Parts: sequence; structure tokens; C-alpha cells
Amino acid sequence: MQYPKNEHSDAEQRIAKIVSSLELLLIELDALNLALPAVKIAEAIDHLAEATKENPPNQQD
Repeated sequence: MQYPKNEHSDAEQRIAKIVSSLELLLIELDALNLALPAVKIAEAIDHLAEATKENPPNQQD
């Protein structure tokens, strides 16, 4: 499926905001000494970042 350029940039911005929010949550959890949940969230952030690199929201043929 092809998206107009503005939708592509909107999707990238939404993903960046989500990742940023998850990173802030990770910092908060670390401050509360909730290490195990923080590790799980860090893994989720890495997975999201890798998935975005492998399959960007807008792929042009």
C-alpha cells in the first residue's frame, strides 16, 4: 500500500513520539528500582526501533 508523503512523515513522527515516551517511562521505572519491567520495556523499544528500520511505514516500489 502506498501512502502520500505527508502520511509517511506523520507516521514517523508518531513512532518517534511513542519511542520517546517509552524511553521516558524506562527512566521513571529505573528510578523506582523496577528493574525487571524496565528491562522488558527496553527490549520492546529495541524491537520497535528494529521493526521500523526493517519495515518503514511507507515503502515506495
